[in-house]
Amino acid sequence: MSNSINISKKMNENESEKIFSAIEIGLKWIRGDINLDQLKGEFGEPEYESKNPTMLDYFYFPFKKAMIDLTFYETDADPAKFIPKSFSIKLTGGYYSNISLEKFDNIGLTRIRDPDFVHFPHFLDSSGSTPLNIVNFSYQLAVPEGVRYDVLIGAEYAAEFNSETGPWDFYNIKKAENLIEFNAFRRYRE
Repeated sequence: MSNSINISKKMNENESEKIFSAIEIGLKWIRGDINLDQLKGEFGEPEYESKNPTMLDYFYFPFKKAMIDLTFYETDADPAKFIPKSFSIKLTGGYYSNISLEKFDNIGLTRIRDPDFVHFPHFLDSSGSTPLNIVNFSYQLAVPEGVRYDVLIGAEYAAEFNSETGPWDFYNIKKAENLIEFNAFRRYRE
């Protein structure tokens, strides 16, 4: 396929499973099911930390093939406390993990209703630098009653198409197994 992202290096099965496990743990944290200490019990201490007056980021680099970023907002009520903002995993250096799109249907994620479930960023990029085979899928995670946020999720894949000329919809996607980025964030309600 012309103008496609080059996925050059596949993670081994053990690494892909650990990335998926990290996604499940991150979803528990962003949903509010586990606190930061419990998350650190799973991930360990951050390998790098970035802090400014309103934000805090913890970074992890599993296998030197991915970057996990936990982002926090500082709360107005207590400047010493931070609340979850987002959780992301980005595969680096041309790596991809063998995590199929269908795996997300089995862990409590709800696909955003069509036509908003699938996006083709190539067609929104006026510079033309986004490869044609990059596809984003949108989900929502159910949250506990009484919380003042929603959890929205995006999963980015290097996909294979049935036809390189469209139609540009979900039914033209032959395979979505090469996860390259996963983002979950809280959208706070007023």
